[in-house]
Amino acid sequence: MRSLAFSTLFLLQWITLSTAAANNVLLVGDSFSSFMGQTIKSFCSNVNVYNAGIGGTTATQWASVTSDELEACKDDPDMIYSSVLISVGGNDLLESGCSLSTTELRQVMEDAVLNVVTNVAPGATNYVMTGYCMPAAPEEEAGEGCNSPQAFAKLSEAFKDINVSMPSGSTLTVVDSFEVCGGSSTAFSDEKYFQDPIHLNAKGYCKVFTQDAVQTAMSCGTSTAIDCDSFETEIYGLDKNCLDDIPNSGNFLQVTSGLVLASFVLMLAQTL
Repeated sequence: MRSLAFSTLFLLQWITLSTAAANNVLLVGDSFSSFMGQTIKSFCSNVNVYNAGIGGTTATQWASVTSDELEACKDDPDMIYSSVLISVGGNDLLESGCSLSTTELRQVMEDAVLNVVTNVAPGATNYVMTGYCMPAAPEEEAGEGCNSPQAFAKLSEAFKDINVSMPSGSTLTVVDSFEVCGGSSTAFSDEKYFQDPIHLNAKGYCKVFTQDAVQTAMSCGTSTAIDCDSFETEIYGLDKNCLDDIPNSGNFLQVTSGLVLASFVLMLAQTL
């Protein structure tokens, strides 16, 4: 009986320690975040994922979000995230018809990052920006200005020099993923990593999140190498966005609530 009791106690302690050791990861920004659902768990072991991405949002919008608007993304008011993934900039470029300069694009990205770090999710150990893969094809809705790889290359150029003053105890890791899906500043990416011209499928997310720099920055702890070209898991967890069921409660959510619904309807249709 003592042996059984000891074993049970040991098991409970192990479960408690394992749960406590899990990294709490917040995903914020545009459809790069929202469209991955919970799929990052396939590339980062032992993580609790809180997806607050909203498709269609811009860096300019994220520069004015407050922590109150993301209250539902915490298990308790004092919760601190281990890592925060920030995906912004792509829609700012698209909405301008790819006319934004690299300097203008970098500035709106830095403003958004600074707001996330100081107001939206302060106190995290690491803030991470992976950037975007070069699209697989022109984005027709953005107009003729976005019909070439060179137009999208501004995203990569802007990422390279992002510089945000970080508080003590926190770091910002910027990883330029522009070429990991087979593209470059002069060529579009391989379409096998995409579900449409600009949105990644699971293989594409695999290419981004299995990069050594991303694994290290987010403390992923993935123990085995993943062959992304053979990765068969579909994107999952789209119904677990922590902002999905929140009534309109501020300027940001009022503006973007329709975008949340539209993004998830589109994503679900493409994955069924």
